[in-house]
Amino acid sequence: MGSNVNLKAPSYMPALLSSNTPGSSLLSLLSADSDPVAEACDAVTPNQTDAEPIVLAAAEPRFRHDLTQFTQALAVAKTPAQLLANPVALRVLLTAYGLGDKAADVGLATQALLADPARSNSLVNQLTDPRWISVNQTFSFATKGLSVVSAPSTIRAITSLYAEALSRTQSAGLVV
Repeated sequence: MGSNVNLKAPSYMPALLSSNTPGSSLLSLLSADSDPVAEACDAVTPNQTDAEPIVLAAAEPRFRHDLTQFTQALAVAKTPAQLLANPVALRVLLTAYGLGDKAADVGLATQALLADPARSNSLVNQLTDPRWISVNQTFSFATKGLSVVSAPSTIRAITSLYAEALSRTQSAGLVV
């Protein structure tokens, strides 16, 4: 009466049942031959021992939708301003890097992220919240354009951090 049960991970979360999580390149993320969200979900490899909430957050339809919107916006953006003009892309970046509470203030967020911190009078240097300068320096949009945010390691980091942020907000009963 014994039977074999074959478990197959959902197509959008192959890492759920497998320990082999291959890295993803920007080309594979943006290629028409691949599912960019499935590739991005592969990047969700939390470092915490309590990884289940993060994996569950990454399996949520909202996570999948937001990552799809983010990768599509990144694929078509020619400048950082074009990327940040997409409200979902901006929300994903801000949420992933601890500024999700500021996502509704699109003008401030865009200006702060595009500002050149080397200029003493730039907006990012005038803000009292140190998170702004940290995120600004992480992406360096003013000096490096889209090169930092387009790097495969950055996309993996954004994916993982966004899943962690959604996990925290879900466990706290908050909405991002």
